[in-house]
Amino acid sequence: MVNVIWVLENIRKSTNFYKLFDLKMLLSSVSQWKKHNPSTNTILYCDKLTYNTFQPLGLLEAFDEAKIISPSQGIDKDVFWASSKVEVLQGIKSPTVILDNDFIVY
Repeated sequence: MVNVIWVLENIRKSTNFYKLFDLKMLLSSVSQWKKHNPSTNTILYCDKLTYNTFQPLGLLEAFDEAKIISPSQGIDKDVFWASSKVEVLQGIKSPTVILDNDFIVY
């Protein structure tokens, strides 16, 4: 089975990071992917703040799995905000597709 992953790290470390439009795009992305590719395993990799924010709202239920990533050491997220995607991919050994949070499949 192919894993399809989304990575969301709250680089601002603030709940103001979460914008309604961005959350709708993420949920649209995973729901449309699952609709057209039901035999894949969908995984959200996120920081602890995102996990703890999404869990009580039921947002994690859109994914088959949600995994907490460790914060990066020594990387300036203002410059390389996508570094968490690279770090997640380093640890994956199985066939995987990584999708941007705003990529919607029709």
